[in-house]
Amino acid sequence: MRFNSKYKTIVRLIGASLIIIGMTLVITSHLESLNIRPENLYDKAQELMIQFLVGSIIAAVGTALIGFTLTGSKYHETKGSIKIRCPHCGYLESEDALFCSRCGRRL
Repeated sequence: MRFNSKYKTIVRLIGASLIIIGMTLVITSHLESLNIRPENLYDKAQELMIQFLVGSIIAAVGTALIGFTLTGSKYHETKGSIKIRCPHCGYLESEDALFCSRCGRRL
């Protein structure tokens, strides 16, 4: 899926926000689990487990959104791309390059 940079930025901000919200839920569920009283152990533990799972799912969705925006960008190198070797310095360059990015000479 191809996005222009404006939409990628928006999706990344939404993804980062979801990660923050999800991790906040996970951390607060852990902190609240330290204060469970024995008389309401079952009810509270069940509630905190649900909070933990929901927080984990929200954080995973945020991570996936950010990951999808990185696909096809300079941060994501595809497997199986064809490389050519620079005859001057031996650096492996992408097949569509006209100049070597290491030595700067024409390929």
